[in-house]
Amino acid sequence: FQPPDGADPGEVTGRLRDEPGALYAVHGKVNAEGGRVQINANLQNLRTSEVIWSDAYTVPLAPAPLTALR
Repeated sequence: FQPPDGADPGEVTGRLRDEPGALYAVHGKVNAEGGRVQINANLQNLRTSEVIWSDAYTVPLAPAPLTALR
């Protein structure tokens, strides 16, 4: 499921909660500025709204470091 640009994250989570079999959602942001990329991501339980995992990465904006995040 890919939400439309500008969609409210709370509304999107609510819609996903109603999808059959949907238990978790990954939310995140990617920002590129000043030659660096910051990636913030979290995994949320759709039934309890609990964030199970969260992390942030900041790397130089270059192909090699970005592919190393996999």
